[in-house]
Amino acid sequence: KRKAVEEKKLQEKQLVLQRYEQHDLHQAADLTRTKTRELADAAARNNEAIKKQTKSKNKNEFVFEKLCHAVDQKRAEVQKLSEEFESKIRRKEEEQFLLQKKLAEVAISLNMEAHKKRKEEADLMSRRAKEMMKEAREKRNREETIEEERRKTELAERQYEERKKELGKNLRVEKDRLELKDRETGRRLGDVNRM
Repeated sequence: KRKAVEEKKLQEKQLVLQRYEQHDLHQAADLTRTKTRELADAAARNNEAIKKQTKSKNKNEFVFEKLCHAVDQKRAEVQKLSEEFESKIRRKEEEQFLLQKKLAEVAISLNMEAHKKRKEEADLMSRRAKEMMKEAREKRNREETIEEERRKTELAERQYEERKKELGKNLRVEKDRLELKDRETGRRLGDVNRM
């Protein structure tokens, strides 16, 4: 973003510089036109002065007309050169404007591509972070599930051992009771036989 601002400032400075250059060119053209007018006015004044001086001199009239014609020709040539110069300046200004426009478009395009690339990189980093967090959660859940299953297994084993012990104890009690009952039955039978 800061780079785009700096590029914009640079483009603005370049535009200001180009305006100064165009102003200088216009001033040069104005100066050329002013000089042309001054030369033309001086020639006209000179022509008037020559006319006044040569009114009485018929032999110089032909030379005077010839010089006037030459001055008019030079004035026309200067005017033509001035117009051509102005036309060239306008063409160069238009070319310069088109180049600046293309430069601005390319700068904007480069800026957009850089922004797009940064966004893609940020999105990729975000996706990777989310995937890593998801994997960490899944791993933790697996570990918790395994730990829960281990605790359940240990509890079941303890309960099995306790039931086994209790069953063994009950079997011994039942065995002792049956043995006692058998002895009593045997004694009773013996008592009956003795009778």
